[in-house]
Amino acid sequence: MPHTVVLLGTLDTKGEEYRFVRDRLHAAGLETLVVDVGVVGDPAFAPDVDRHAVARAGGGDADEIKRIEDNGQVVFRYVGVNPNGSIDDIAGVSNERGNVVGLMPHPEHAVEPGFGPDTSAAMRSGVDGLTLFRSALESVLSV
Repeated sequence: MPHTVVLLGTLDTKGEEYRFVRDRLHAAGLETLVVDVGVVGDPAFAPDVDRHAVARAGGGDADEIKRIEDNGQVVFRYVGVNPNGSIDDIAGVSNERGNVVGLMPHPEHAVEPGFGPDTSAAMRSGVDGLTLFRSALESVLSV
């Protein structure tokens, strides 16, 4: 039975190095299982286990999800498409006080044409992130 070497790493920042090691291990007759845990950018190559599967495997239990739902801490949800398979389509949550928000989508990438997501109109033309920032700014200025 051949041995399998697990390579766990950030394929977005160290992908070429992991590809090199994987290829050398394959050349030596070893099998590999590549697991991506990167969060900065796209992986340099397709892993055997992607970052979304890792995140799902480490997710909160049903009681934790119910608690944040009941506390009103779910502040963003995916609508239509859930690109990472998050539980209950949760895209963003806040702390209990509501003064800190974390979210999976990157609205800062969608504030001007040429940097946002692809739309039916054109590639990288989405600017829906701009709405989020305008709303936050208007809320701060209205106080």
